[in-house]
Amino acid sequence: MSNHKAVIGLLLATWLFAVGASASRAAETAQDVLAKSIQAHGGDKLTTWKTMVVEGTIEMQDGIAYHAAYRLWAKMPGKLRVEHDLTADRGRRFDQYFLNGGVSWMRRNLIVGTVRPARMQGWLDQCAGVARYAKHGAAFTLQPDAVVQWQVPADPGSNTLKVVESRPAWVLRATIDGAQVELHIDKERFFLLQETTPDSRRVFSGFTNFAGRMLPTKINEFAKTRQGETLTPITWKSVKYDVAVEDWLFDEDKPIR
Repeated sequence: MSNHKAVIGLLLATWLFAVGASASRAAETAQDVLAKSIQAHGGDKLTTWKTMVVEGTIEMQDGIAYHAAYRLWAKMPGKLRVEHDLTADRGRRFDQYFLNGGVSWMRRNLIVGTVRPARMQGWLDQCAGVARYAKHGAAFTLQPDAVVQWQVPADPGSNTLKVVESRPAWVLRATIDGAQVELHIDKERFFLLQETTPDSRRVFSGFTNFAGRMLPTKINEFAKTRQGETLTPITWKSVKYDVAVEDWLFDEDKPIR
């Protein structure tokens, strides 16, 4: 009889623990989830830097697919330069994008063109990862949970994608600058797995520690077009913080206001 009571007691304790854990999960607010995600990615380190330098690759289309070089330089406050170098893989294009003191422009093979300041500011904000949303925390609400899928081409050069990883995620929603934004945050690790806007979707994987910051090394950017979503894969191979970055990098062909 004593053994029977012991088994019942163990089962009851297990059930109470499960109920308690479930209740704790249910009690999470959007602000809780966002705060835990920021901490999981590195907390204050996500925003307390002076310079950031990224090197990697980006898969681009220019008639055919190119394995292009990707480079990013950021310098606070308000300076950004991003390069997509197709010449690294037989290509003829070399795209450069700039933001400096609220002025934005681009060069394609050194020919100067225009680019929206909001687009460039968005790229600069992304350098802070999920921490960029901290100031909007009060506006986020929890939505039904979802599953985020990491996809890769089924074959080299193929437009057909296959799923290689799936993760359950919290879903946070807010309206920011008039547009609806959704964040999908890993329910176990609290890493940001996906962010969605009306025009695009970015999916993250391959999280790696760079100087105390957990950053994705693989980024799938999906742009929404009339033909559906187009995929641009980006890989971050190196991320360095607070290294010397010369100001001239952000001044080349800067338009005169």
